[in-house]
Amino acid sequence: MKVLFLDVDGVLNSKSYVRRAGGTFNHGAKILPDMDPHMARNLHMLDPEPCGRLHRILSVTGAKVVLSSSWRYGTTTVEMAELLRLRGCTTHFVGWTPTLNLYRGRGKEIDAWLKVNPEVTQFAIVDDDSDMDPHMDRLVKTSWDTGMLDEHADRLIQMMSP
Repeated sequence: MKVLFLDVDGVLNSKSYVRRAGGTFNHGAKILPDMDPHMARNLHMLDPEPCGRLHRILSVTGAKVVLSSSWRYGTTTVEMAELLRLRGCTTHFVGWTPTLNLYRGRGKEIDAWLKVNPEVTQFAIVDDDSDMDPHMDRLVKTSWDTGMLDEHADRLIQMMSP
């Protein structure tokens, strides 16, 4: 099984997206009045462009997604899958990384998830942070300024292709 460890903030949204959205994510619920306000706000926080890039990565590689983002604390994988679907990205979540008692970095949380999921044959990490030790070689680092760009998507596809 191929897995992509997915961060959200700085990957599927960015400072430039916030500017394009009028400087705030708070008006998302007003745009989608028929949707639960929490879901509407979260949907508004996802930039369609990097969500499209994520869709391309998953379509080309056949990877499943593990949510390694802090979004795992307030959004279920079912909700996250629905949000991404509404942004044009069909995905299959296979879980989220654990929260370790003493935060030792996202890389350690990813390592803990991998140890209990030995069926993983290939993986990559997309994140705007760098705390991925011992898996720095599997990280494609984005930035909060831009989020995930085509070059990041291309690199992730390359990392997870035979």
